[in-house]
Amino acid sequence: MEWQNVLPVRSDRQTHLGELRAAIEAHPELACGVVERRGVSWISVVRVGAPQRLVEVGCDFLRAEWWFTWSDGRTIGSVRDVDGVVAVLVRELA
Repeated sequence: MEWQNVLPVRSDRQTHLGELRAAIEAHPELACGVVERRGVSWISVVRVGAPQRLVEVGCDFLRAEWWFTWSDGRTIGSVRDVDGVVAVLVRELA
């Protein structure tokens, strides 16, 4: 095997957060950025025009599947429902 041709493995967490980030960036009312704490990535989300309030979204493997979570560990929604999670974020930041 030639090691120089092997691509680095991207974690499922990073993949799901990337999908959510793309959906947030496509939403005109929201803005976001990725932050990392202790080796774990989060997405900080604000409402455009109201950056004084933000929420942080993570991604965890719970109950045998991946979920988007609030910073306190509560689930927001399944990674299979990115649009639904964005809708929750819009309501939360309204």
